[in-house]
Amino acid sequence: GLLGALALGFWFLRKHRLPLWPVLDSAAPAVALGQAIGRLGCFAAGCCYGRPSFGRFGVVFSDVKSLAPLGVRLHPVQLYSSLANLMIFLLLLSLSRARRFKGQVFGAYLVLYALSRFSLEFWRGDERGALAIRGLSLSTSQFISLFMLGAGVALLFWRAARKEGGERG
Repeated sequence: GLLGALALGFWFLRKHRLPLWPVLDSAAPAVALGQAIGRLGCFAAGCCYGRPSFGRFGVVFSDVKSLAPLGVRLHPVQLYSSLANLMIFLLLLSLSRARRFKGQVFGAYLVLYALSRFSLEFWRGDERGALAIRGLSLSTSQFISLFMLGAGVALLFWRAARKEGGERG
């Protein structure tokens, strides 16, 4: 979904001749907030559910329309994700006020979201596919998160270097 939104967004920016980095910096906190709200919908539907929880902390889905297994205590990974995205939103909002160069807020979003998504995937219980890389089994989302992390770090270094090279940001 994110890749499709980015492709459409780039087309829209070109068509209307809008500046790329300021628009991405402005959109990044809103995307994180939207993801936080969206994960609440996942919790309500029972999709994107967590692995079984053997401790006292967990949720049990009982609605037959739920996509989660019924009657099993599960990690509420949708709520973990919602909280992580809400924290990312707040961090990005704070960063946007102290931004040092264009693209910094968007780059920070890529890094923070990739780290949270990669980590939270370990608690996911629904089947999302797995890729084996040198004996390490990662979910598709973890694999994509590694690329997002690399892209975010590279973007931050590149944009910071361009700022010091004379670009006003």
